[in-house]
Amino acid sequence: MGFPRIVGAAVDIGAFEAGDGAAPTAYPLTITLVGKGSVSSDPTGVTCSSTTCSGSFPIDAEVTLTAKPLTGFTFSGWSGACTNKTGTCAVTMSKAQTVTATFTAAPVNYSLTLTKVGDGTVTSTPGGINCGTGTGCAAKFASGKTITLTAAPATGATFVKWNGCTASATDSKKCTLTLTANKTVTATFTTIPAATADFIITGIILTPANPQTNGLFAANITVKNQGTSAADGGTLSVWTNRATKPVCSTGGDKAVPIGSVAAGNTKVLTIGELAAGAVGTKKLYAFADSKCVRQEIDETNNQLTKNYTVKQ
Repeated sequence: MGFPRIVGAAVDIGAFEAGDGAAPTAYPLTITLVGKGSVSSDPTGVTCSSTTCSGSFPIDAEVTLTAKPLTGFTFSGWSGACTNKTGTCAVTMSKAQTVTATFTAAPVNYSLTLTKVGDGTVTSTPGGINCGTGTGCAAKFASGKTITLTAAPATGATFVKWNGCTASATDSKKCTLTLTANKTVTATFTTIPAATADFIITGIILTPANPQTNGLFAANITVKNQGTSAADGGTLSVWTNRATKPVCSTGGDKAVPIGSVAAGNTKVLTIGELAAGAVGTKKLYAFADSKCVRQEIDETNNQLTKNYTVKQ
């Protein structure tokens, strides 16, 4: 219809004038991408692989958007005209619409390959590596993950070293590494040679035989290697008055190194300046390889006792 105009004192209907323009026939659909991926539409009109893009669709058109992450990313969800976290986005173009598609960098996993030399087992914390039989195994862990490996030698074997992993300062059978790339670690075990030496104590002679109160005396101790090969006998320790049988590395009142003893041979070692102490009947213990560092055929026959009396 026309729009009236006041001209002087009269009202002029004037000519017919259009309003603000024809009603829109399409609305814009704007897509924003967060992260790396692409969005396409059905019907066609939007193919978005940059940060922001848009297309026009007829009024009330039903538009389906599909998100596709790039390699190394995962689709996290929609926001704006759609709020679902998975699947496609359905938009009704009843007005100008805005949709955001978010892509998140996928966690990066790296391979840890364990090569095993010798006889033993290697496990990991957190779990994943469990190498028992065979020569190795592998597992994947998240980038930046700190992993502790533990070596357990089999019976008759001992753990030697790690390669590619930092050994613990307090336990050499453990090592720790942080994965920032694919990594290979080698755990080396070796077989313990069969024992061929066997040390025993065949005699103890005290000088004097009955020491004086608070005096000093010496012990002449005969050590024999009754094994089949020469070996170092480790440490010979004595206790001048001990009630119970000593155990490895307890430390005696006095000690001397035994040195090498050939198979079938004996060696007499003298430990002097032993304190007699108070009057009474006492028991002296002698212990060959008292630190238990020598592997022997029999680890239970290394000790001998001598009863003696301290006189007034």
